[in-house]
Amino acid sequence: MNLGKSPFTLACTAMLIIGLMGEAAQAVFNPIRFEARKVTTPPTIDGNLSDPVWGQAELMDEFYAYQSGGDPPAAETTARILWDDDNLYLAFEMTDADIRSSCGLRGQCGKDANLFQGDVIELFVRESTSSPTYHEFEWSPLGEEFDARFDRVRFGSPGTGWESGMSSAVQVQGTADDPSDTDTGWTVESVIPLADFELSSIDIGSEWRFTVARYDFYNQPPRSQAELMMLTLGDPDAPNAGITSGFHTYEVYDILEFAVPEPSSAMLLALSVLVIVSRSSRR
Repeated sequence: MNLGKSPFTLACTAMLIIGLMGEAAQAVFNPIRFEARKVTTPPTIDGNLSDPVWGQAELMDEFYAYQSGGDPPAAETTARILWDDDNLYLAFEMTDADIRSSCGLRGQCGKDANLFQGDVIELFVRESTSSPTYHEFEWSPLGEEFDARFDRVRFGSPGTGWESGMSSAVQVQGTADDPSDTDTGWTVESVIPLADFELSSIDIGSEWRFTVARYDFYNQPPRSQAELMMLTLGDPDAPNAGITSGFHTYEVYDILEFAVPEPSSAMLLALSVLVIVSRSSRR
């Protein structure tokens, strides 16, 4: 019993508790849902995104400045993800006025180097929220790759000691590490075997947590400080959008749902014709 408290005090306390509960409810992170669509014909991995199969993929083009919770980035970026029974297929396109690699800027060259010390596109995937394990993949404009698996945020083993079976191709619209010319951008295509995630298959409707992130140096010369951007909006109600461990903050990753392609207009028309023919034959 609260014999020493007046009804007014109790009412004020109740209102405060309700208000705090409301603030807590507003602070709950709501991830955005994206689709990885299944295909029967895989893309050709050559760095050219004109392959018609990419037209079946969901276009992910709403990127945000790092830790902003909603501010637009300095440069446009797009990502697409497809899959089949054996692989993930990835396509990235980055606008860039001055393409600089980690090799050219910092001497970080080759497989599993610190590619983020230059222009880079990165994919992070966490296959299960019941486990802290997640994977990181990076691609540079020179075609260099980085792959790692972590059993805890940022510093878990085996890190870069883990090796994937991915392959990729890059095309540069301009000249990497040559500030004398004007570049327009670069593209990446990559394939990652599902076996790298210790999976023999993926069911329709399965969900992973993921984000795509990017470092972009010198996009607006003469600035050398990297512009950072992420596909995830993060948590706008939290300080720094809830991004507390850099791109590795998987608590604010979005949802990647494994789905079948949306039917095309031609397919819908064909189905309509089949229905009409079927009904006519029954008369």
